[in-house]
Amino acid sequence: MVGSVVAYSNAVKEQVLKVRHNTLVNYGAVSEQTAQEMAKGVQLLLGSDVALSETGIAGPTGGTPKKPDEF
Repeated sequence: MVGSVVAYSNAVKEQVLKVRHNTLVNYGAVSEQTAQEMAKGVQLLLGSDVALSETGIAGPTGGTPKKPDEF
């Protein structure tokens, strides 16, 4: 199946993509760990061989050295 998921909210990340709540609490929505779980979740959801994800902070500013704009 071919498709995509736009998951702005943590609820969509958890309920649709099956990102663990603990991952979001411990690492945040903008983290490598969350991005990995999102990719795995969309792969399982769509039954695809390959999946990718990106997570980031919306807007022209917002990233910091500690929390970059995207993963």
